[in-house]
Amino acid sequence: MFKFIILSAFIVIYLEGCSSLRYTEQLLVLKRLSDSQRNINNYLGEQEKFFEKLLADIKKEKIELGTSKDDFLTSYGKPVLIRKDFKKSMGEVFLYRYPTKYFNSDKVYVYFDRFGKLVNLEHTPISK
Repeated sequence: MFKFIILSAFIVIYLEGCSSLRYTEQLLVLKRLSDSQRNINNYLGEQEKFFEKLLADIKKEKIELGTSKDDFLTSYGKPVLIRKDFKKSMGEVFLYRYPTKYFNSDKVYVYFDRFGKLVNLEHTPISK
């Protein structure tokens, strides 16, 4: 009888281990998804802080024309959109706004010349 109990316990433990191994891959997928979502939320939080800093510096008139593109990116992060500005001799235009507010957000257009120097800045407040 004792051998039967030991054998039954061994079988139960073995089968339990097999069932948990069966779901390991799905659990790892869920963990990667959770980590990815956390990274996205952290990135969006950083972008919002950069945009709020940009708005504050515009109001305080702290941004100087002639600032290099690299210095601007270091101070205010990556823009939502970058496009070539054909009207101003192949410079670039950066668009900044809140990353998750597509229509209900202030917008800041930052213009760089072809040498990567800040030449203009346009702040378009949200119309209420």
